[in-house]
Amino acid sequence: MILVCVVALASSGCGDPKYLLEIEQTESPEASSAPRVAILDSKAAVKIEEIHLLYTQAANSLDRQFADSQASLDAELETKSKPVKDAERRLRNARNLYTTAFRAMLTFQSFGGNAIFDQSDEKVMTEDLLEEISDRFYKGKAFSLETGARIRSKIRESLIPAEKRVINARNAVTRAKQAQRRVADRREKVAGELSGAKQQLLNQFNGRVIDRLAGAIIRDAGPDSSGFYRFDLVTTGRFHVYVPGSNPILVEIVVDGHRRIQLRGDAPSPLISPSDA
Repeated sequence: MILVCVVALASSGCGDPKYLLEIEQTESPEASSAPRVAILDSKAAVKIEEIHLLYTQAANSLDRQFADSQASLDAELETKSKPVKDAERRLRNARNLYTTAFRAMLTFQSFGGNAIFDQSDEKVMTEDLLEEISDRFYKGKAFSLETGARIRSKIRESLIPAEKRVINARNAVTRAKQAQRRVADRREKVAGELSGAKQQLLNQFNGRVIDRLAGAIIRDAGPDSSGFYRFDLVTTGRFHVYVPGSNPILVEIVVDGHRRIQLRGDAPSPLISPSDA
């Protein structure tokens, strides 16, 4: 945290009183990035506010430029939701039909009177099932030639058509989601372009803020051997203390006599933040 103490000391002499300003900046990570501290005229804040206002207007204009594209894509994205839901519903129905068709497979028994298939076999592709039962032996269970023929008939007549419906329904879901994803990607691209344009705008206007601050400097000073920034013969009036750096500080002060002002690192920054738009 930056702590700046401003001490105003009266200077003797005729005419308008003048003061010695001593600005103390405590050691902090930001201190090394601000080797000099400046005093700005009283109009500095007004000039900065004007730039902030211009930024807000420019950012709002940018939002309006992108608004139509975003609204159009949002509407298109909404239309892609129904096909996905419909395709997912058809896939659920197809899977239920396959489950119903597979129940007949659970009735086939081996020579030992045990069920040849169980519920886990529902996940096996029909092509693999036909291959596995070709030698009338499945998972250690043997069965008769007649049973094998009935199993093959059931697979070909019931399971294969039901499986094709599941595959077709699954492919339809994939296509619907891909179409939805393409629109979503375009929407994200537009949002990214807007974000990039606003960041560029922010950098541009913050550059103007820094330039305006530099142009408003009356005097600046580096630290003396004691670490103080000293300004002598400062007249009575309103000024701004400007501490540059990655997180600059700009605070108004009134010089009218002996006083001490403390400016902390959480003081308002003159830079524009994205939330200002």
